[in-house]
Amino acid sequence: MRSIIRFLGLIAILLAGSTSSRAQFPRFKVLGFYSTTVETSHVEFANDAIKFFKALTEGNGFVFDTTSNMADLNSAKIKDYQLLVWINDFPHDQAQRDAFQNYMENGGGWLANCKPETGQPTERPLPFLPDRR
Repeated sequence: MRSIIRFLGLIAILLAGSTSSRAQFPRFKVLGFYSTTVETSHVEFANDAIKFFKALTEGNGFVFDTTSNMADLNSAKIKDYQLLVWINDFPHDQAQRDAFQNYMENGGGWLANCKPETGQPTERPLPFLPDRR
């Protein structure tokens, strides 16, 4: 529970502090990725996080869109977003990883509440990220 509160608090701080007061609406756009086909507690967390972020948008001049379709992690879809949030999901195939890498290498922002490495300890589906092991 503490990690959930810390995660939501960190995102709130990042979102509140990352824009100028004179920017036009929307100041920035966020796209949150989530899954409904994971453990129940992860689905509940995603639902709570989405409600939290949607409430933050009211009067704060930013947009928080969500998708449960990881196929939306493509260059055409994400190019208009300044921040991607992986609420409880991550890229599943090489095309999604490539789109994400291109997005990050061109100034995109990213926040994740999931471990981007899966499988064996030597497997790194996002090798361009720093190795924190």
